[in-house]
Amino acid sequence: YQHIPGQAGSLTNNVIVALCAARDGKIWIGTYLGGLDCFDGQRFIHYKHDSQDSNSLANNNVWSIVEDKDGYIWIGTLGGGLQRLNPKTGQFVTFNNRKRELLTSEYISSLCMGRDDILYIGTAIGITTYNLRTGVFERFHTNKRGNQNFSNQNVNQLYEDSRGLLWV
Repeated sequence: YQHIPGQAGSLTNNVIVALCAARDGKIWIGTYLGGLDCFDGQRFIHYKHDSQDSNSLANNNVWSIVEDKDGYIWIGTLGGGLQRLNPKTGQFVTFNNRKRELLTSEYISSLCMGRDDILYIGTAIGITTYNLRTGVFERFHTNKRGNQNFSNQNVNQLYEDSRGLLWV
């Protein structure tokens, strides 16, 4: 599959930087400058930023995608913050720093769905956690105890292992 200019049914861009296989069999595809695509096995559904539509993708640079246990798709963008997409309704909820500081940065490079409904968000300036049950954000530039700095604040990848350890 590839982007074919002028063909609306093709990928929006050939520079793919994120993939997520959802439980319903759909493949979510994050692209550099092309937005978000969803492939259902037959066709591509496109989601792009539209400055005139507040319910559109926040930024066309989609760097990370993860699905939660309720089937919501979480999207990390480079510059537009975090979004939650309800794939059944097509409705987005955007989390950014415009009204209040929620994220360490709106440049998100990694998302990891952890235990206990915690979404780990790797950004250009540290880590943010979001508790899906309580709706609380926490920002980190160090380990949780605050006694060890990250070797670099630009977090490219996060992974929680079977023991519950977070790898940064």
